[in-house]
Amino acid sequence: MSSVEFPENFTIRTIQEFTSILQNELNNGVSTLDFRNVKAIDVAGLQIILAARKSVLASGRAVNILADDDGVLLSAAQRAGLAADFREMRASPGS
Repeated sequence: MSSVEFPENFTIRTIQEFTSILQNELNNGVSTLDFRNVKAIDVAGLQIILAARKSVLASGRAVNILADDDGVLLSAAQRAGLAADFREMRASPGS
């Protein structure tokens, strides 16, 4: 499984520097986004993830996320009304 680990802080203040890395990794076939070490994420971060997913799906591939059930990613998605979108992306155990 190829994956990219997200930084601890994925907010509007740090997105720009990581977005090009993310795009490059996705273009190189990364299929899993790992959020288990993320400590802070905001709506801008959530939007980048959903846009990246849309781009990957348009190319005929899938992308999954690894996130703790009680982690900040799913909590932020719930607050933003995006929980269903992120649940769809959850990686199956063992994938």
